[in-house]
Amino acid sequence: MKSYLRKKPKNLILSMIYKVGNLLPISSINKFKLFAKLQWIFWRMAREQVNNLYSINENPYSQKTIDFLKNDISKNDSILDLGCGDGLISYLSSFYCKSIIGIDYDKKLISDAKLKYKEINNIKFKVGIIPDIFENDFQFFDLIICSHIIEHIDDYESLLNQIRKYGKKIFIEVPDFDSNDLNFPKKKFNVEPTYTDADHIHEFDRSELLNFFNKNNFTLVKEEYKDCVMRFIINC
Repeated sequence: MKSYLRKKPKNLILSMIYKVGNLLPISSINKFKLFAKLQWIFWRMAREQVNNLYSINENPYSQKTIDFLKNDISKNDSILDLGCGDGLISYLSSFYCKSIIGIDYDKKLISDAKLKYKEINNIKFKVGIIPDIFENDFQFFDLIICSHIIEHIDDYESLLNQIRKYGKKIFIEVPDFDSNDLNFPKKKFNVEPTYTDADHIHEFDRSELLNFFNKNNFTLVKEEYKDCVMRFIINC
């Protein structure tokens, strides 16, 4: 908890914006649409700067992912990190497992990951699309990580049912639509964007994924709704 003085220091720019906003000669619905769009763009711009403010081991978002995962990883586990990006989650997971393979279609990101983590002996990074790791280099994994992946996939249900054949457990992390209370009036009044990223095909609410797990006989091991994301570990 953070405590504040009853009387807050004045921020001239914010005060001016607030006053001008109240004086705009437009309807409440048009004000809502305008301010909701502005909220999204400034949130997005600020969020993109966060990674520049922290070192690898201090990034609060990635560290909270590992805090959720680490007690469910053992020293003998082999892990697959699907869509590993620049390899940060692979790197942070490597301290808790025997081996980890990170795969991503972006050649530059994989090249950067190989260079950045070249001293870490239990990580391998590979370029490829998701099916490649199964079709060309079969291996059974103790854990498959899908961190901010399935919201980008057209048929996420088929993907999860495909990869369950190659792992004991799957970790899923996606943005939490329910975490922003403005998303619901935005959805009702057709205010875009309601998505968190322009490349997202899906924005999941909590019930949708829980219903999918139940329908497809995945056993939910662990769940968390924090930091504007949903985190799940499911048994295959």
